[in-house]
Amino acid sequence: MAFLVVQILVPSWQLTKPRPARFGWQMYAAGTPASEFSAVGRDGSVTSIALEDYIVRRRDDLDLLRYLPPAICARTGAAAVRYRDAAAHASAEIPCRR
Repeated sequence: MAFLVVQILVPSWQLTKPRPARFGWQMYAAGTPASEFSAVGRDGSVTSIALEDYIVRRRDDLDLLRYLPPAICARTGAAAVRYRDAAAHASAEIPCRR
């Protein structure tokens, strides 16, 4: 009985948090618009990045803004990475470390 209570209460509690929430029923069912990344070259040129080149299977609970810019910087030699979140209507430019 305790197992069943945990299986119902934990996901129900997670429904009160922003989607997708860990251990929530919607964890893998959330469908948000894809984020867009671009590499900004040292000369100012902007190259669009295909997420498929860096991510095998997109998961909405993965923090792309934390992990993807360093990988793009290392792979492309860019000066910065531009990020645009279509769902939140937010954008940012993350400088590459050298």
